[in-house]
Amino acid sequence: MNDRSTEKPAIIFDFGRVLGLDQNAEVVASMAKFFETDIESYRRAYSLCRNEYDRGTISDFDYWKSVASSLDRQITEAMVPSLIKMDLESWFSINYDMYNLVKRLHADGFRLFLLSNMNFAGRDRLINRNEWGPYFEHMFFSCDLGLIKPERAIYQYCVEQVGIEPENCIFIDDLPANVEAAREFGMYGIVFRGYDALWPELSRRLAAQAVQKGSYAYLSDTL
Repeated sequence: MNDRSTEKPAIIFDFGRVLGLDQNAEVVASMAKFFETDIESYRRAYSLCRNEYDRGTISDFDYWKSVASSLDRQITEAMVPSLIKMDLESWFSINYDMYNLVKRLHADGFRLFLLSNMNFAGRDRLINRNEWGPYFEHMFFSCDLGLIKPERAIYQYCVEQVGIEPENCIFIDDLPANVEAAREFGMYGIVFRGYDALWPELSRRLAAQAVQKGSYAYLSDTL
C-alpha cells in the first residue's frame, strides 16, 4: 500500500473565469446583436438552460433554440455552428498568470485536475487545442458525467476516479456556491478572485499541509 501521509495535495481547478478569462464582452455584444436584443436580455436568455446544456442533456440546437425562444426569436439549425463558434470565442481566452502557475505546480509534481461545468462543444475545443492537457492528470467535464457543480455527486465522482481523499484536495472555483459545496464534501475550497488574491492563499495552504504532514520535501521554489 502506498504511504499517503506525505502525499502532495491534489489541486482541482475550474476553467471559466479561473484558467480562462471572463467572458469576452465584445463577443457577448455581437451575440446580443445576432438575436436583435440588448445585452442584459441576452444574458438572461443565455443562462436559462445553460446548466442542462453543460450537463449534456440537451443538444446544441435545442439549447440555442431555447435562447432564441426566450427572446421571441427563431433560429434554424444552419445558424447553430456560427452561434457555437461565437460562444467558444467568448470563453477561451487564456489567463496567462494562471497558465504559468499551473505549469509551475505541474513541474513541482502536484497532481492537477480540471473540474468544469462545460458542454460538449467547449470540451472538444479545450481538448483539441491541448493548451492545458499536458499539465493535468485528468480533466472532468460535466457533459460527460451528467452532473454539474455544485452537486455533491460530481465531487465524489472526481475523487473516486483518481483515488484521492477529499481532505487532500484543494478546489479552486470562481463561484462561491461551488466552493461551498466542495468544502461541505471535505475539500479545502478557495473562491477565485484573481491570481493576485489566489497565490498567497494557495501558497499558505500548501505550506500548512506540508507542515501538518511533516514533509518539507515538496516546499520547492513554487512556494
